[in-house]
Amino acid sequence: MEKKKGSKDLLRESVIELVGKAPVKKVTVRQICENCGISQRTFYHYFTDKHDLISWVLVDTLSDSWHDKEATIHKQLVAIVDNICAHDSFYINAMRYTEQNNFRESIFPPFRAHMCHLITEIHHDILTKEISDAINFFLYGCIGFMEHCLLTGEIVPTEITVPMFERTIPPILKKYIEPFRADLP
Repeated sequence: MEKKKGSKDLLRESVIELVGKAPVKKVTVRQICENCGISQRTFYHYFTDKHDLISWVLVDTLSDSWHDKEATIHKQLVAIVDNICAHDSFYINAMRYTEQNNFRESIFPPFRAHMCHLITEIHHDILTKEISDAINFFLYGCIGFMEHCLLTGEIVPTEITVPMFERTIPPILKKYIEPFRADLP
């Protein structure tokens, strides 16, 4: 038996569809709600505005694999890149929007927090300035590359993108990430 979709799932699908067809500025809360049959009252129960919803979609969709305790960094990167490629029109319009809760502002903090968690909670190590700078370098590089690819229409397949990202992991971070790459050939 298929599980019934909740309001947040319906809103996610609606905003992905609508922002995939039109710039963020042109999509309204009313359109999002009408598109999925959810009342605006329900919308505002979960989100403050459309930017809050879009930010949640960006973070929640891209962080789904983080909740899988068995997922390696490789599997997490594959899931993230696959999702971006599957919903490229949504991500393109989300990236073109540079105001409140924009793409970079929405996804950088949780990605950074996830990597810091790997270091401090999983490996029980201290987050030094050097490690922090390496995390920032790596994440801004990956995010910048995805932005470039989407905004120029040069979509690079997951099987090329993920190994490229893995090759650019700064040496100081490899010891934290390597143990989680057991699924690599």
